[in-house]
Amino acid sequence: MDDLLTARQVQELLKVDRTTVYRMLKDGRLSGIKIGKNWRFLRKNIDVLLQEQSHQEKTTLLKAKIFPGHCIQGLQDIFSEVAGVSCVAVDSEATFLTQASNPSPFCQKIQSTPEGRAACRQSWKKIIKNKRNHAPFHVCHAGLNYTVACIRMANQIESYILCGQFVESAEQKKALQASIPQVAQKLGLKEKDLRHLEDQVYLLTPRVRKNLKLWLERLAQSLIDLTSERNDLVNRLHKIHQLSAFQEE
Repeated sequence: MDDLLTARQVQELLKVDRTTVYRMLKDGRLSGIKIGKNWRFLRKNIDVLLQEQSHQEKTTLLKAKIFPGHCIQGLQDIFSEVAGVSCVAVDSEATFLTQASNPSPFCQKIQSTPEGRAACRQSWKKIIKNKRNHAPFHVCHAGLNYTVACIRMANQIESYILCGQFVESAEQKKALQASIPQVAQKLGLKEKDLRHLEDQVYLLTPRVRKNLKLWLERLAQSLIDLTSERNDLVNRLHKIHQLSAFQEE
C-alpha cells in the first residue's frame, strides 16, 4: 500500500488544492483507483507527472521571453476550432509551449496514463524529426494523423505547430477502431474506455484534408510575424527604459 497515495498526499506533492486534484482526475491528467468512497493514486504515476512538470517549468522559464505562448494561444485556438482538429505549439523535444487547443477526448484518454503520454511524446518527436518528409500527414503510435509546421525565430530557436488527432478517411477510422485492443493493452487503459470515445475522433472533410497543410504553414508564418513584432516592441521598450534610467542619473 506504500505505492498508493491519498488525495491529500497528491495535493502536497503537486502543490495544488483538492479541487485541482479532482479536476485533473476528471480531465485525464491524473489516473486513480477508487477504493470504497476514496481515491488512491499510484506513486509512480505522480513521480512521472512531477518530472514532466519540472521539465515544463524549466522550458517555460528559458523560452517565455522568446516564445510568448500567451500571445499565440488565441490564434491557435481559433485555427483548431475552424479546421476541426487539435493544435499545440511545442519545442524540439515535444514539450508543450502552449495549451493544446480543441483536444480530442480519445487522445485525452490516451494521455491520461504515463505510458500514453510517453508514447505520444515519442511520436511527436519523430514527426518533428521527419518534418521534411513530403507526405502531407504523419501517423502517430495510436493510428491518428498529424502534420507539422516550423516556427523559426531570428535567434535560430525553433518551435513547431503540431496539428493532429484526426483521421482522413472512413477506412482509416475503421483501421483505428480495429487497433484499439492493442493500443489499450500497451498503454495500460481499458478497451471499453477507448471504445466509448472512438466516435469522437476527428474525421477531416475533403476540403480540410486538401488544404490543412497549406493553412498550417500560413498560421506558422503569422505566428512568426506576430512573435517578431512583439519581441521588437519589447526590445524597444527596454531600450527606452534604459535611456530614461540613464538620464535620471
